[in-house]
Amino acid sequence: MTDLKASLLVILFTACLSSSCNRETEESRAGVIDIEKSVGKYSEERLSKYFSSVDYIPLETNDSSVLGNIISICHEKGLFFVADDNNVCKIFDSSGKYLRTLNHIGRGPGEYLTISDMYVSPVSGNIMIMDHRGEITEYNSFGVFIRKIASPVTDKNFQRFTLVNDELIAASIYEFHLEDGRSEGGYIIYDTCLNIRKHYTQKSGSIEIKGKEGDNKIYSVKTDPFVFSRLADKITLTSNSTDTLFLLNEELSLSPWYIFRFGKYTADPAELAAKTIDENSSVITKYFSFYEIGSNLFFTLKMRGLAPEPYDNISLAPGIIKPTRNTNVYGIFNREQKSLTLLKQPYHKKPGLNDDIKGGPPFWPRFVSSSCEMINYYSALELIMLQEETGTEFKGLSNITKDLGEAANPVIVIAK
Repeated sequence: MTDLKASLLVILFTACLSSSCNRETEESRAGVIDIEKSVGKYSEERLSKYFSSVDYIPLETNDSSVLGNIISICHEKGLFFVADDNNVCKIFDSSGKYLRTLNHIGRGPGEYLTISDMYVSPVSGNIMIMDHRGEITEYNSFGVFIRKIASPVTDKNFQRFTLVNDELIAASIYEFHLEDGRSEGGYIIYDTCLNIRKHYTQKSGSIEIKGKEGDNKIYSVKTDPFVFSRLADKITLTSNSTDTLFLLNEELSLSPWYIFRFGKYTADPAELAAKTIDENSSVITKYFSFYEIGSNLFFTLKMRGLAPEPYDNISLAPGIIKPTRNTNVYGIFNREQKSLTLLKQPYHKKPGLNDDIKGGPPFWPRFVSSSCEMINYYSALELIMLQEETGTEFKGLSNITKDLGEAANPVIVIAK
């Protein structure tokens, strides 16, 4: 993998876990979220319908605190832990004041190579950093090294992880096979003594090589690891393409919790693994990220040609000019009422829940704390451009945005 680091473009893509022959049996044991029935029915939803409060916290900007592209945000023990693509974690207090930086990049004792994912204990405040090899390094909230947990395997790439309990780790994995042009995605569950308790992989994509002989070759890899997420007191497992959201029990067995019924919009599993689906097609898939508050599940659908309000995403990163087509639609499923709501955009190009609590920009969760606080963030430039494009001042942010520079650190949004 080291030789390919500069040229591998990893695109989360497709896989399938459940077979159609078992669909009726699974649906009888699990709940059903009927996507097919809801297509064409969209509504604008208010933030106050799902949350009682929302707070906007600008992160302090100085020479030591400047952040790169954010990988993860954890909010535990009254602190914000923000990991970025510079492979450092910066720590801020509850008001956004910068405190310190965790930066122990290296191969020595107490160091890590990269930050693939991060977890902060709600009990101790300790920080656990997993690198792409699956090695976990733990520090206290002041950055003092505590321990290192080696990877249970040496031939896999690790993407995200979740603690099942104090002794068990569940992680998503993927692997590339350049010799036959395929990739695999899956998951692994193991204990801190590196005993593997569960291990599953399957073919999930293909590898395309671009570039002529003698040129620098670019490897485009499509893969779709299964991702564990903690929802309140539950641990779930799913991937971008499977239609099932699984529950992990104490015996580490998986059972279908909810099945997404796509009906006539269902993708062909073989086609999903072999190639990129046409953005104008009528195929719908979901993303692996799920969030839960009360009886409501929050998730995202990729609706392609069926999207009611598609738009072009213009990257704010330097050197990236070509826009990407965004056909995502946010969904909220009420488990008690067994009702699904697909959201309209409160503002063009800005989907989410309309902030009728403080008058801020639309909200949608990207991270969640152990106390079920939903967390999002806006870059300073994104906020400034959003106000210019919509002609809206967002009065709830006026005390923040009036002195906000384009290069300032992001503003964190917390709804609870």
